[in-house]
Amino acid sequence: MEFTQFCENEGIERHLMAPYTPQQNGVVECQNRTVMAMARSLLKGTHMPTRFWGEAVRYAVYLLNRLPTKALGEHTPFEAWMGRKSHLAHLRVFGCVAYVKNTASHLKKLDEKSSPMVYLGVEEGYKAHRLFDPRHGKLQVSRDVMFQENYEWAWNAGANNEEKVPEFMVVDAFDTDEVIVTADIEVGADDVTTPAIGVVP
Repeated sequence: MEFTQFCENEGIERHLMAPYTPQQNGVVECQNRTVMAMARSLLKGTHMPTRFWGEAVRYAVYLLNRLPTKALGEHTPFEAWMGRKSHLAHLRVFGCVAYVKNTASHLKKLDEKSSPMVYLGVEEGYKAHRLFDPRHGKLQVSRDVMFQENYEWAWNAGANNEEKVPEFMVVDAFDTDEVIVTADIEVGADDVTTPAIGVVP
């Protein structure tokens, strides 16, 4: 009742539809389909588990708000709302591997200076990146991040181990008992960079 009263006070006319009749709300249903198709592509593109569908939808909407649309005369929704063009240099590949600066206090000289995580998008209001740490199952927000956009996290790696590490190609490390774990998404020859390497004891 509060919302109904609010709409009346603000001069907002509500139009309701009958249950289970999405055809009465075609514009919204079409947009929902666009968002979900984009979210599905984001998840499948980096082989991420479906439990991250909410993060994928969040990033899909963030991107769609910064893409031109015919309804606005080839302007973006962001531009129509804010009155200026959006800055896009901060965008990265959803689900790529990101190395986040370790900000723990009292780090020793040989301690790890960064931790591998998975990029989930932009944390609005912070001017920072939203990341997920699969090894500890925690979300983190940071601006001190180095990205490897050609690499993805292998979510089935370490299923039988306590520590989960990115696994894409396993090779023997110089005929020793160590296993080098590298990660690479299929890219063109011009886009290939030096692989990130982690040593698993």
